[in-house]
Amino acid sequence: MKYCIQELKRHGKNAGTKAVRDVAQILSSHGYQNVNIIGKFPFLSLLKLYCILKQGDIVVVQWPFYGFFADWMFKVIKNKQTRLILLLHDINSVRNIKNKNLVEDNLLTYAEKVVVHSEAMKLLLERAGFDSSKMSVLTSFDYLTNDTFVRRQYSSTVVYAGNLTKSVFLQNIPKECFGVRLNCYGLPVGVIPQYLTYKGAFMPENVSIIEGSWGLVWDGDSENTCSGNYGEYLKINAPHKVSLYIVAGLPIIIWQKAALAKYVVDNNLGIAIESLNDLSVAISSVSIERYNAMVNAIEQEANVLKTGGHLLTVIYLDC
Repeated sequence: MKYCIQELKRHGKNAGTKAVRDVAQILSSHGYQNVNIIGKFPFLSLLKLYCILKQGDIVVVQWPFYGFFADWMFKVIKNKQTRLILLLHDINSVRNIKNKNLVEDNLLTYAEKVVVHSEAMKLLLERAGFDSSKMSVLTSFDYLTNDTFVRRQYSSTVVYAGNLTKSVFLQNIPKECFGVRLNCYGLPVGVIPQYLTYKGAFMPENVSIIEGSWGLVWDGDSENTCSGNYGEYLKINAPHKVSLYIVAGLPIIIWQKAALAKYVVDNNLGIAIESLNDLSVAISSVSIERYNAMVNAIEQEANVLKTGGHLLTVIYLDC
């Protein structure tokens, strides 16, 4: 048998649980049974897990688990001698390799396969002592939506969607940095600088509601570069907003040192920049013909993401 295990959380007008739910739905359509670990009743979930697992079963664990029961879950999976596939959404030992969590070490060591975000994440884990031959690179997360693909028209309107609370750089961008319009989407927070346009929040599946011509992938506290912990993490991480922009039809503008910059540029899905100070010039240097070619490439990639194409290349579908 094949199982997909994830921690069940509430979801609304944020994409925090979107990737986890999409993985579960994609695998469910290919013969996997979903096992939801419910935070309020973890012992019941673990008891169910103990009862259903058998030696040789394939078990996909979507990591991380933030509940205190994570170590018990691992013991159940290991004691049942299952074939563990660990799919990383986030992992503390990647964020801070000097402060690895014991459960994560056990999971990474025991897993038959570990699905990582990028070649950079794979290399980081390899340098930390984990077996690189077990690792498969996802590149970008799939993104399920029934919305019709929107063919975007060239303009200088840029979209930023995400956690506006942690996006400190938005507060630091002087208006003169770029002659573009910046539409921001996310849950409302504090005071949005008046030179930005706050467009509200939307259900993650309703991507066609987004207004703009480009999707910005940036993080940290500076407009000059992606600095701080979030900027460093962007060097190995596959941000879910990349997938969001693709299925929304938006060519991407990404920090040139981000892990997915090569994926974006090599597949003609957008452009890479060094600083937000370069934003206006970078956009104006793209011809309408080149932009339309990007939209064509975006549409092809969107069809892959909307059908689970990336995940299905790295997960076992057979027993």
